[in-house]
Amino acid sequence: ILFSTAATNVYLVSACLSQALPSNLVVRVLGHWPDVAAKPTGGLVWLLLTGPVGIFDCAINWYRTALWAAVTVVSCGWLGVFWMDYNGTSARDVARQLTNNNMVIAGHRSSSTVPTLQKQIVPAAFVGGCTVGVLSVAASLLGAFGGGTGVVLAVTMALQYIELVARETNPQLLAQMGKME
Repeated sequence: ILFSTAATNVYLVSACLSQALPSNLVVRVLGHWPDVAAKPTGGLVWLLLTGPVGIFDCAINWYRTALWAAVTVVSCGWLGVFWMDYNGTSARDVARQLTNNNMVIAGHRSSSTVPTLQKQIVPAAFVGGCTVGVLSVAASLLGAFGGGTGVVLAVTMALQYIELVARETNPQLLAQMGKME
């Protein structure tokens, strides 16, 4: 979702600059927009942020599809790492929670908790973000309604509602759902 928002903002800036300064070389390298309502037809925005429009487009422009998929997946991975720092699940935050609960990592000194957790949490956040990126790319390539970001958002919302209903109606069901994961 964060990547989609960032890409949309780059689209908007590129389209506005293309309309305001159509003959500027830097603006044309960023993106060429024949019409503001249309999609870009050239430039970095077209190459890196615009996904293919069907299987035929994937076959013809396979290099662009591969580049777009790689940029999307890696960007989602890095956004996962940055998100971890801001939502309170960084290594320092987890180490603080462990210290507050008088817990330590077996075989490690309390002073080495943050570096030890850093080795585990950062790669896990990156892989998790990349996984969401792969899901988003796959859904976009398969032509899912609303694109890949829409699928990720819909699944997340559905799981939150299922969790809410289970919590309100039957707490034992929620415990069983936790065991299935």
